[in-house]
Amino acid sequence: MNRGKKKQTGWTPLGKVLATALSMETLNQTEPVEWCIFQWPQVVGPEIAKISHVSALSGATLKIVLVEPEWLAPLKALETRLVEDMNLKAGKEFLNHIRFKVETRHAALCAEPERKTAKQ
Repeated sequence: MNRGKKKQTGWTPLGKVLATALSMETLNQTEPVEWCIFQWPQVVGPEIAKISHVSALSGATLKIVLVEPEWLAPLKALETRLVEDMNLKAGKEFLNHIRFKVETRHAALCAEPERKTAKQ
């Protein structure tokens, strides 16, 4: 018996395929700002994604709009890590900075759409 040895199947794990597909190749095939819009929620998670969105990409600076001012200081503190995470997902260094701006009038853009429930 070959206990402890994994059988080679020739298949690539799905996670590896998706990571490759959503990294450098996708970035090269789409507009970089569109790639950032897609990746931002993946990097920051659902809670921060609800209160923020990508507004622009200017050179190597990603511009993020926040709808809740209390998140400004914590996200500024995480800027270096967020830049590293975005670059890691891209497979190359294309971001140097993230600039955050608070605009509460953009709250509707970040909020999840309301779901209507059936009347009982």
